[in-house]
Amino acid sequence: MSKLLCSASLAALCFVSSPAFADDSATTPTSASIYKLEDFSQFSPRTAMDLVRNIPGFSIVEPDEKRGLGQGGGNVLINGKRPSTKSQNLRQILGQISSSNVTQITVQDASKFDIPGLSGEVANIETDVKGFSGNWRWNPVVREHRSAWLANGDISFSGQKGLFDYAVTLKNRVRRNQARGPEIVWDGNGVQTQLRNEYIHFTRDNPSISTRIGYEGPSGDIANLNFNFDDIEWSFTEWSDREIFTGPDEFRHFEEGSDIWETEINGDYEFNLGPGRLKFIGLYSKDFRAYFNEVDFLLNDVEFERGFRFQQDAYSSEAILRGEYSWKTDGDKDWQIAAEAAFNSLEEEGILFQQAAGTLRYDRLPSTASLGIVEEDRAEITLTHGRPLSSKLSIQASLGAEFSKIQSKEFEVDVLDASKQDEFFRPKGFVNLSYAHSNDLTFSTKIEREVGQLDFGDFLGQPDLADGLHSDSNLSLVPEQTWLLEFDLTKQHGAWGSSSLKLAAKQIEDLQDRTITITGGEAPGNLEETATAFEAIWSGTFNFDPIGVKGLKLDYTLEAFDSNLTDPLTGEERRFSDETMTYIELNMRYDIPETNWALSAYMETERVSLNPSSRQVIRVYRDDPFFGFTIEHKDIFGMKARLGARNIGNQDESIYKQIFVDRRDGPVDFTEFRRRKYDPFFVFSLSGTF
Repeated sequence: MSKLLCSASLAALCFVSSPAFADDSATTPTSASIYKLEDFSQFSPRTAMDLVRNIPGFSIVEPDEKRGLGQGGGNVLINGKRPSTKSQNLRQILGQISSSNVTQITVQDASKFDIPGLSGEVANIETDVKGFSGNWRWNPVVREHRSAWLANGDISFSGQKGLFDYAVTLKNRVRRNQARGPEIVWDGNGVQTQLRNEYIHFTRDNPSISTRIGYEGPSGDIANLNFNFDDIEWSFTEWSDREIFTGPDEFRHFEEGSDIWETEINGDYEFNLGPGRLKFIGLYSKDFRAYFNEVDFLLNDVEFERGFRFQQDAYSSEAILRGEYSWKTDGDKDWQIAAEAAFNSLEEEGILFQQAAGTLRYDRLPSTASLGIVEEDRAEITLTHGRPLSSKLSIQASLGAEFSKIQSKEFEVDVLDASKQDEFFRPKGFVNLSYAHSNDLTFSTKIEREVGQLDFGDFLGQPDLADGLHSDSNLSLVPEQTWLLEFDLTKQHGAWGSSSLKLAAKQIEDLQDRTITITGGEAPGNLEETATAFEAIWSGTFNFDPIGVKGLKLDYTLEAFDSNLTDPLTGEERRFSDETMTYIELNMRYDIPETNWALSAYMETERVSLNPSSRQVIRVYRDDPFFGFTIEHKDIFGMKARLGARNIGNQDESIYKQIFVDRRDGPVDFTEFRRRKYDPFFVFSLSGTF
C-alpha cells in the first residue's frame, strides 16, 4: 500500500511540474479540446473508433457492470447522450459509426455535460448522418497449428431519410487459439509423480447483427430504437498424455463448450415538457445458453472410458423501464429526477451423466437432476443537482435509493430442496467536485456510494469436472456495497500531448469471494469483514514532433492496484483473488511524413495475484511481455491495409497450482506446475469505406 501511494504521489508531481512537458505552443489552450475530422487525416480513419483511439492522452473507459441503466459509467457520449444499450460496449458502438459522419469531437471535463454520474475527462462524438455511407473490414488471422481465421470481419452502413436515420452492422468475430507444453506433478512430500505433455485448443465463432433507427422531430423530439443479436459458439479441448511414475500411464481428454444466443431490444424517447425535457428508456433482453463439460480417459486408440459429462441449459432475461426529467433554473443550475424499475430472472437446469462400464453409452446419474431459479424485482429513484460554485469550481450531487426483492429456489429431482426470499433497501448517491485550475489543467474528485451487480449464476451450484472441484449453491448472496473516493487530474501539454492521472480508494461491504458452506463445501459468498481496494492509473500521449521527429507518438498506460481482505478460511489478510496488481501498455506509432506508410509497435505486461479456493491455490505467471508490430499502408486503391505479427516475444504462460488434502489450511496433497507455449501469429486487415 505504501509503495502504491508513493508511486502515485511521484507520478502526480511529475505530471504537473515536469519541464519536459512544458507548453511552449504559440496558442493558448482551452478547457475543451475540439477535434475536427481533418485533425486525424494522417491516420486515414474509417470509423469513429479510429478517431477516438488517436485523441492525445484519451483512453476509453467502459461502463462498469452496474445494476440496470443507472447513472454514470463510461467516458464517451454520442451527440451528448449515453448509449442506452447493455449488450454492446463503447468500442463496438464507435466501430459502427463511419468517420465521415463525425462532425467534431469535444473532450472536456465531465461537469460540462450536465449528465449525472460522469466524472473525469469525457469525449462527446457529434455526428450528422447525411445520405448513405458505410465501412467494412476483413481481418483474417494465421496461427501455427490452427486453421486460418478467414471469416473474420464486419460491415456497417448508415443513411438518412427525411427525419429518420438508420444504421446496420453485420459482424463475425472468429477466434482460434492453441497452446502446448509440459506439466509436472509432485506429491505432498515434493517427490515427482507424473510428467504430462498437454495440448489445448480453443475455438470461438460469434456472428452478430445490430440495427438502429433514429428520429429527430422539428420540435426537438428525439427517439432511438436499437436491436442486437449475437450467436456465440465456443469450445475448449485439452489432451493430456500422462507418464505416471507410480502406476500405468494414461491419456486424459477434457472438453467444454457452449452454444449461446443473446438478444436485446432497447429504445428511448425524449421530448420537451414544461420547463425541461422528459426522457423514457426501455430495454428488454433474453439469452439462452446450452453448456457442457466432460472428462474421460483413453481405453484404446478409438475408445474412451471412465467418462463423466455435465449438461446445463440456462435461460435469462432482463426488462428495464427508466424515466428521467431534466430542467435548468437560474444561475446555470441543473436538476434531474429519475426513476427506474427492473425485472431480472435466471433459470438453470443441469444433469450429470456417467459412462456405462464397457460401453460408450452415457447414463444419467440418479439424483443429479437440478433446477435453479433466481428472480429479482428492483426499483430506484434518484435526484441529481449540478451548479457552478465559482468561475472555476462546479459541483454535482445525487441522492437516491433502491429497493429490491430477490427470490431464489433450487429443486433436486423435481422436488423443492431450498428456497429463500430477501428484501433490501440500499441508499446510493455521490458528490462530484470539478476544478479548472487553468485552461490546460483540471481536477475532479468524487465520493460515491455504489450498489454492486449480482451474477445470478453464483446463487446456483455447478460441478467442475476439469479439477473435480464443485461449487455449491448459495441462495443468501447479497449485492456488494462500496464507498468510492476518486481523484482525476487531466493536463494538456500543448504540442507535447496530454496525460491524465486517476487515483481511487474503495471500502467494500459484503465483498463476494469463495467461502466455506455449512456442509463443508465451497461457494461464492459475501465476506463478513469490510475489504479495501486502491488503484492508480496514469495514461497519456507523448508527441515527438517538438523534438524534430514528426509523425511519431507514444501512447502509454500504467496501472497499479492494491487490495486487502480477511481470508474467510485462514483469517489472514491478503489481496483480492485473481486481481491485476500491475499493468503496463505502450503503443508507439510512426506515420512516415509525406507517405502513406505507418509503422506501429506495442507492448503489454500484467501481473495478477493468487486465486485461492477452499482446497487449492492457483497462481498464473506471464514472465515475458506480449509484443506486436504492424505495417500499414493507408491507400491501396482507396483501402487501408495492415500486416502485423503478435506475440513476437513468444510469451509463455505458467500456472502453479497447489491442491490440499482437505482444505488449504491443512497439508498439501499434490502440486502441479504447467508451462503453456502460445507461439507467434500473424494478422492482416483490409478496410475501406463506401
